[in-house]
Amino acid sequence: MLPIIFSYLVVGFAFGIMMQEAGYTWLHALFASVFIYSGSLQIALVPMIVAHTPLLVMAASAFLINSRYMFYGIGFTERFKKQGLLYPYMIFAFPDEVYCVFCGTNYPSDVDPVKCDLWSAVLCHLSWISGGVIGAAFGDLIPLDLSGIDFAATCLFVCIFVNQWMEFKSHLPMYVGLASGLLCLFVLGPDNFMLPALSLSLVLLVILKKRVMEKEES
Repeated sequence: MLPIIFSYLVVGFAFGIMMQEAGYTWLHALFASVFIYSGSLQIALVPMIVAHTPLLVMAASAFLINSRYMFYGIGFTERFKKQGLLYPYMIFAFPDEVYCVFCGTNYPSDVDPVKCDLWSAVLCHLSWISGGVIGAAFGDLIPLDLSGIDFAATCLFVCIFVNQWMEFKSHLPMYVGLASGLLCLFVLGPDNFMLPALSLSLVLLVILKKRVMEKEES
């Protein structure tokens, strides 16, 4: 989880600076980071607040931006139910990067996977909160040009993709994801391709699941 933690500190710091420049305090950044655990939504949230966007429009935007998480969680419901009363928190603390790591991590036999899942999610969430608070509290004291800092998350995705390519025997899921994304991007454009691409990937992976598992077990 260390690459995610460092990435969240950096991107959270950028969010905190945006909050501070919009006239909000570290307390606003704290509560926003605790209850809105989505980098893309939080980065988009600040200009919407500044523009006095109607609450209903903001709610609809939040749903559309975060709706991809519904696809991520489908395969983890049984795994997260083992957390007991913390099951709802695990659903909440499951953004893109945590999903990628959980998909590609095999825990050693001498550790408790339930506890590992929980503390991995908690540590990543705390790093996100810390970055936002630090950025809002001290961002104006640091004379740096931080434009484009949110690209750190994109770099993290590339690293995770390369790692999974090297670790897994079957590259079929990667091919499916790339082909679905490129096809929907070409047909629908950059503003509308995400949900259709996820839907197409999900359908294809369900169809090809047996083939993928056979390759991994061979």
